[in-house]
Amino acid sequence: MKTHGLLFCFLLLAGLSACNTSTQDTTVGASVPVATNDAETVTKPEEPKSPDTAFQIIPGHRAGQIYLGQNPDEVVKALGKPDASNAAMGKALLTWVSAADKPEKQSVTVYTVRKNTGMPDEKVEVRQVRVTSPTFSIVANNLHAGSALSQIKQAYPSIQAMAYYLAEDKSRVYVYDVPPQGIAFEVTGPDSVCIAMTIHPKNKGVQEEYLPLHPDMKPLH
Repeated sequence: MKTHGLLFCFLLLAGLSACNTSTQDTTVGASVPVATNDAETVTKPEEPKSPDTAFQIIPGHRAGQIYLGQNPDEVVKALGKPDASNAAMGKALLTWVSAADKPEKQSVTVYTVRKNTGMPDEKVEVRQVRVTSPTFSIVANNLHAGSALSQIKQAYPSIQAMAYYLAEDKSRVYVYDVPPQGIAFEVTGPDSVCIAMTIHPKNKGVQEEYLPLHPDMKPLH
């Protein structure tokens, strides 16, 4: 009888232990969140924004929305009346300047040429585009006004200094050109920083029909 009593107590304790374990398991299980639809619970990473084509430079092709070979009337329609213009001998220079309230004055200059004057196929087209704003950048390498000459040389190992002109403070500004690509850079002498970029037809030197902005420009070769 005594043996039976001990056996009963052992079974009772074992049962209570099992109940406690079951209760703990149930409690732990209740704290685990129920899986839900991934689309509802997971925040998808934002897709990278496409570069603004209005400020993309493709050497030998376009600067923003201005294309080589484009009719300048289309440029005027898009940008409005130029702030300055000069025309002679079938060539013209159109310049747009940033608003007066901007911290730094930036400009876009378009050089146009009239071809086949007096002929049935006469036309006027954009031949070069010069930009000074760092907002414009080359698609392939992100170079822009403000880039260092060392960065430019790394992207274009064959680049050469073709000419120079004097800035307002009488310091030299060098014109570096990459004819096969159709892109030229104006670089200050003291700090070797780009202050302007010009796109032009590929395989033609920028000095062959350079924008007449700097009449004192002197060739280096």
